[in-house]
Amino acid sequence: MADPARRTFTDDLKFSLLFFIEPANAVTFLAIWFTNVVVLLILAACLAGLAIGGAIFIGARVLPVGLLFIDILLFGFVLAMHMRIVAETAEGEDILPLTTDQGFFADFVSPLVAMAAIIFVIFVPTLFLTILASRMDFPIPHAFVIANAVVGVTLFPIMMLAVTIGGLSALLRIDAIVMTVYRTFSVYVLVWLFMLVVSAGTFALIKFLLFPPAPGAAKLATAHPVPVLLVVSLIVSYFFVVAMRVIGLYYRHFKHQFAWSWE
Repeated sequence: MADPARRTFTDDLKFSLLFFIEPANAVTFLAIWFTNVVVLLILAACLAGLAIGGAIFIGARVLPVGLLFIDILLFGFVLAMHMRIVAETAEGEDILPLTTDQGFFADFVSPLVAMAAIIFVIFVPTLFLTILASRMDFPIPHAFVIANAVVGVTLFPIMMLAVTIGGLSALLRIDAIVMTVYRTFSVYVLVWLFMLVVSAGTFALIKFLLFPPAPGAAKLATAHPVPVLLVVSLIVSYFFVVAMRVIGLYYRHFKHQFAWSWE
């Protein structure tokens, strides 16, 4: 394996696709995969429980709601793992962290707050226009909402990086975020396209799992739900780990062109 200090961005991208050949990385990946499987299984149980509980009596909803709360915390843990992968990759580390080991709030709650903050900042223009439209009684242009969503999706990777390394306060520097994208435009497009493919692929896999497009696929998903779930979560887990490393590599190799620095 090439010396990490001498690897180019392209070399590191190739290494990221095969990150699991390192035994320590394989262990971390299995932990992330297992957690994702548990999250999806609990979610499926909650949805089924809420439907049955609603059909029988309201009290039957209590257990599914409690499980859903646990599921949200587990999802926060997965987010924490992903954010730490971004941070440690950005710092030059190629071994995936096995745990976040930062305490309950940092491991389970903080990542959810960070993700909510990113989504809020992304849609601030639409939120502002919605409030203005309600007060002045005029319709919100559909094209504006679409344009805001496109810009938000485009800026998501750099916002994820900024929050992971610089904290929530980094979201206040939208000017630095936009300037960084401008200075590293060609590389950022590559990072963004990778995230787009991963996100779209994840959506398509989940849609296939929940709403199979053909009778044969429906029969497969219904007859073998657990194997299908395991395969889908395996693919999703793999591509999101690679995506987090790509975001971290973006900072590792091109931070000298960024409009801000945390070093």
